[in-house]
Amino acid sequence: MVDRLVVVGASAGGVDPLRQLLAALPADLPAAVAVVLHLSPTGESRLPELLSRAGPLPVRHPTEGGALVPGQVVVAPPDRHLVVRDGRVHLTRGPRVNRQRPAVDVLFRSAALSHGAGVVAVVLSGALDDGALGAAAVAAQDGRVLVQDPREARVSAMPRAALAVVRRARAAPAAELGPLVAELVGSPAPPAPTAGAPSDERSPQMAGGPTAETDLGVPAALGCPECQGGMFENAADGSVSWTCHVGHSWSAQSLLEAQRQAVESAVYNAASKLLEIASVHRRLAELGTGGRDEHLRAAERAETRAAQVRGEAGGG
Repeated sequence: MVDRLVVVGASAGGVDPLRQLLAALPADLPAAVAVVLHLSPTGESRLPELLSRAGPLPVRHPTEGGALVPGQVVVAPPDRHLVVRDGRVHLTRGPRVNRQRPAVDVLFRSAALSHGAGVVAVVLSGALDDGALGAAAVAAQDGRVLVQDPREARVSAMPRAALAVVRRARAAPAAELGPLVAELVGSPAPPAPTAGAPSDERSPQMAGGPTAETDLGVPAALGCPECQGGMFENAADGSVSWTCHVGHSWSAQSLLEAQRQAVESAVYNAASKLLEIASVHRRLAELGTGGRDEHLRAAERAETRAAQVRGEAGGG
């Protein structure tokens, strides 16, 4: 099994720094590289072709069960989680994590479990906080965490979230990340932490979330935004995540964003129904069914309330 593994996560604004990172890696890199970039679940991804032109390392979509090879890059295909285990790549259509498939946290957690201190995790530009809990899982196993400097990232949320939960993570401009990765994987991996030893990282469940070796956590009075199922909370040292009974997993920022979207959808649905009520009242007034003036007043009340609801949804 390959000893050293570089895992990279990116989302919005992440393609250019990803190309810079790969361009700076040497052809004889003594580590395999696995990449997750948030992608649309439909359509064909040409990301391997694009990234192959960036530097000397070959880049491909992996095949199920394919071996990790030093000096080669595998990129998660659309709508598949990329999991590493026993030196091989596994592609799954498991539950979405942070509403993403592929998800950065899934790759990072599996890398922490399979390669421990031999992992170098890199978090690049992206929205919300996918990758933060996975980075904490890597750090908890004494792996290294590098983060694109949020000040230069086009979308700084993912790098900032990783820095918030991994105190010893190192931030650097994208152009410097490749040489840093090469330096880290070219040096001996630190020994794995002693079982039961405390970690100075905020690392829920060591692996950053529910796995086959851990329970789901404490029941929470929350419904999953994805399937409406009951959820369980996992909290440790200030980090918190939620997982529903079928496996959809949420970090704090991702859950809040999903709930905000759900509220907005419900509000606009209410406004739409109010306008439908107004339309029925106006039609009844036209037909002379019942009191015409009362129908018109009811229509005006519904239209006024719909306007108020839309204003509330838009922040006033």
